[in-house]
Amino acid sequence: MRIYLILLILSFGSLNSIAQQTENRFLPVQLYQFSEFYSLINPARSSENFKFDINVGHRGSAAEGITNHINYFNGQVKFYQKYDRFHKVGLSFTGLAEGQYFKKNQVMVSYAWKMPVGKKNYLSVGLSLGAFNYSIGATQLTAGANSMTSTGNAGVLFYNDHFFCGVSVNQLNNGRVVPYTEVTRLARHYNVICGRIFHLNQHISLKSALLIRYVNNPKFDSEKPFPQIYFGTILGGLFSAGAVYQYRNGMALTAGLEGIYLNDNKLNFFFSYQVYSSRTRLNLRSYEIGIGFYIKEKRSPVKLEDDDSE
Repeated sequence: MRIYLILLILSFGSLNSIAQQTENRFLPVQLYQFSEFYSLINPARSSENFKFDINVGHRGSAAEGITNHINYFNGQVKFYQKYDRFHKVGLSFTGLAEGQYFKKNQVMVSYAWKMPVGKKNYLSVGLSLGAFNYSIGATQLTAGANSMTSTGNAGVLFYNDHFFCGVSVNQLNNGRVVPYTEVTRLARHYNVICGRIFHLNQHISLKSALLIRYVNNPKFDSEKPFPQIYFGTILGGLFSAGAVYQYRNGMALTAGLEGIYLNDNKLNFFFSYQVYSSRTRLNLRSYEIGIGFYIKEKRSPVKLEDDDSE
């Protein structure tokens, strides 16, 4: 369903502006606020009509002297129930490297359950749990060190063909890592995302969405609840383009291909780039590339008839 593209593209922006700030140089508050794959933030999210979801991506910076980069993977598999309900189980990995020595890695398993609410609406709830590790490589003068803590996310998503609204709590246990003497916290925070899609005709659709993030007891300016606003369009059901604006963090432009079908399976591709302006706090020139592959389940006609009869 195309409403999910709004959810996914909307999530761009926070990491671009936070990752290399002086006060947060070791750990962004929102570690995985990615452009396209909203399920990394809210475990309640999943694709509507596919058995398997596979998402991979890379984020980097074109600014001279900044060597930070992020790689991520997210996979989910669906298990059907009666009455248009299903379970979804997933595994995700996030790796953040800052230069040669500082590395953060996170592994999480997720579970989501979806049920219909009325004739056209759906409700999904999800939970993800895992571990976060912060390691510092050894040098000629110092020994290496690492610190690990548990982490988790929980979320709820309400949606239909034209509207959605999701709420998630991230980094549930408000953990901290201490590889040396400096304490780095994984601040608990909340994301609220709502939006709507407008189908002008069979060839053009318009999208809009709003994201607000709130951090408990914010210590830095970057942790304050600045909103993000997204506007975009889909042309011919294939080409997508849009822009995300975040207060004081500038604008990110997005473009991509969606709905590339290969024997009923679907492939999405996107690229995004942060635009610098005189009011932007940092000129990171961050970019991101991602691919989503969605595999259709091969369900027999007999099984489909049995499901309908139930």
